[in-house]
Amino acid sequence: MDFDGDGVADLDPARIFYLGQSRGGQYGTTFRAVEPRVRVGVLNGTGGSNAEIFHLNPASRLVLGSVLAARTPR
Repeated sequence: MDFDGDGVADLDPARIFYLGQSRGGQYGTTFRAVEPRVRVGVLNGTGGSNAEIFHLNPASRLVLGSVLAARTPR
């Protein structure tokens, strides 16, 4: 990619890596599974599913409770 418009590639596509911490680790799991051009990735502190994170975070419990309360079983 030529970012500055001088006709010379400024970014080597063979040297793009992914580092995901916390939520970035969660998103990185899916990203790494579907993006073969990024050959190296580090996923750190990925935690659990979004529901589990909401459940364990006291500040988010009301949000999760509201979502579940509004749900109509089929």
